[in-house]
Amino acid sequence: MHSEAAVMPESTDDQPSSAEAVASSELHPVIVVGAGPVGLRCVEELLRYELKRPIWLFGEERWDPYNRVRLSSLLAGDIRLSDINMSLPAEAMSKVVQIKQCQVVAIDPDTRTIRDQHGRIHAYHKLVLAVGSKAFIPNVPGVNLSGVYSLRSLSDTEALLARRARVRRLVVIGGGLLGLEAAKAMARDGTEVEVVQQASHVMNRQLDSRGGERVSDYLRLLGIRVRVGSGLAEICGDHQVTSIRLRDGTEIPCDSVLLATGITPNIEMARSAWIKVGRGIRVNDVMQTSQSDIYAIGECAEHQGHVYGLVAPGLEQAAVAAAHIYGEEAVYRGSMMASQLKVAGIPVTSIGPWEKLEGQPRVRALVYSDQQHYRKIIVREGRLEAAMAVGDWPEKNRLQEAVTTRRYLWPWQRFAFLRKGLLWGDAEESRVSQWPADALVCQCMAVSRGKLSAAIEEGASTTDQLAACTGASTVCGSCKPLLAEMVGSPAGIEPIKAKGSHLGWGIAAMLLALFLSFYPAFGVRNSVQEVWPLDILWRDGLFKQISGFTLLGLLVIGLALSLRKRVRFFSTGRGAIGGFDYWRLAHVILGGLALAALVIHTGLAIGYNLNQWLMLDFLAAAALGALTTYVIALQHRIGRKPGKRLREWMYWLHVVVIWPLPVLLGFHILSVYYF
Repeated sequence: MHSEAAVMPESTDDQPSSAEAVASSELHPVIVVGAGPVGLRCVEELLRYELKRPIWLFGEERWDPYNRVRLSSLLAGDIRLSDINMSLPAEAMSKVVQIKQCQVVAIDPDTRTIRDQHGRIHAYHKLVLAVGSKAFIPNVPGVNLSGVYSLRSLSDTEALLARRARVRRLVVIGGGLLGLEAAKAMARDGTEVEVVQQASHVMNRQLDSRGGERVSDYLRLLGIRVRVGSGLAEICGDHQVTSIRLRDGTEIPCDSVLLATGITPNIEMARSAWIKVGRGIRVNDVMQTSQSDIYAIGECAEHQGHVYGLVAPGLEQAAVAAAHIYGEEAVYRGSMMASQLKVAGIPVTSIGPWEKLEGQPRVRALVYSDQQHYRKIIVREGRLEAAMAVGDWPEKNRLQEAVTTRRYLWPWQRFAFLRKGLLWGDAEESRVSQWPADALVCQCMAVSRGKLSAAIEEGASTTDQLAACTGASTVCGSCKPLLAEMVGSPAGIEPIKAKGSHLGWGIAAMLLALFLSFYPAFGVRNSVQEVWPLDILWRDGLFKQISGFTLLGLLVIGLALSLRKRVRFFSTGRGAIGGFDYWRLAHVILGGLALAALVIHTGLAIGYNLNQWLMLDFLAAAALGALTTYVIALQHRIGRKPGKRLREWMYWLHVVVIWPLPVLLGFHILSVYYF
């Protein structure tokens, strides 16, 4: 269409009547139904084109537009309500009529009008349906009992927040992204949480069985039970939930149930208007429905048989629809199924149709796995087709571009992946500014490196300015460190848990190691008439044995840190207790106590020959360990790359100095008891 001049309607909080609204302009408006992230993006794109028509935005909720992706974070208390606000910029408010808490209930394509819940009729020039989806409610007895919840809207979150203080045992039905995030959010204040997943493993649409098992292990570390392989048969209770029964007959007592069993696109209104529907509202490559003046975008739309339940495809669709309404050529070719997110605090990456590829001819799966990471790539005839990971993967932002373009992987890249889990070497050294221009930095908003670089050239100099002009980092926020790197700010690193305790004990251990190194040895009595009773600690054989074995015990217990990091049973299995940061803190405390025991055992005497080497080696290991703790505790201030390098150097120096310790200690014990 061609742009046409018109007077923009002023924003108002009052609900406009149809007659007044239409009469206020000689041109009918473009109406967007749905004030979620996708509907809002369509409005923003229309404003960017400076469309010479009024724009109306209908939202059926009482809230201002908000970011639904972060509802689970709001439920967990990690963010505030203001953090999910997605209102239009102030300069756009005068150009858009926002009609809140007003549901559109019917469409008449013949007269090009819609009817709202108050019975008012509104004419449109073009209509965009961004009506999203609703929670899928399984058809089982008891779903209407008190204590049964879903999590799709801010009102649902409000109800769960009100209920949370009274929940003692919650069962989450569904082990997908939403179910696991909700489980983590509710697993606090003594609430017992159990996840029930009908499939063989959690997140079965994003991960294979090994990846799903890794996620389940992490959930168990948080105290969340996971039960797979059995679906919901019934929710039991008279008026209030008392238990659930599974298809295998198992009954699980509970007082609340959260249904996270998927979504159902909102297609009823379109179907009533004789618009073609399938699983969703069917659209062509420019997002038009079977009625050419009506578009559908987001979770309600079905394009070439696909309904996308992610934000990023909806944002792409919104841009295409807005461009076509304005009159520009734009085509939607479908979206790569890609998700990069944190599930219960664990980074999870899934890119490409890995499930369809496995088992096909000339397809090979390569896996890298250690105690902290699980990474898998799917290669067909040497080209990258899909990837998945549990745990951090520094290259994940480059992966989507590589999968989308089916980048060829050389044999040495595949070999490097099997050895180190990296395709492009040390990914920390690969600056974002060196990525291909079409590589996506922000997956949620589909913002490429080229678009961010262009924004920087136009004057954006902070992460907030980049976010404002490109939308990057405004959905889940996981790409903020990459934006910070592009503008030269320190990339955000989360400080470790118990940072203050790490610093305090690290400094104390360092001071004690220096004291032991330079303070002269305590003297012993040369006569019974001298008053120095403490020398019995290092003169009497029994006391020497007690202090010696105490020191040995502290050293052995301190080595449990390496078990926590390297043995699967202690890192992700049932033997895992507490987070790794707390195990590290325990290691530092044990090191400090070992230094105190060393004072009692030796009286600060350095010794001779092998004993001298043992003493010096132990003090060096303690000092380097204390310095390593100091660096780890302050890495979020030092910066990502220098902090990482310094941390690795200190850690390996600490390990190298520790290696001779068991041998020297063995010779020391042998010399005492054998000779």
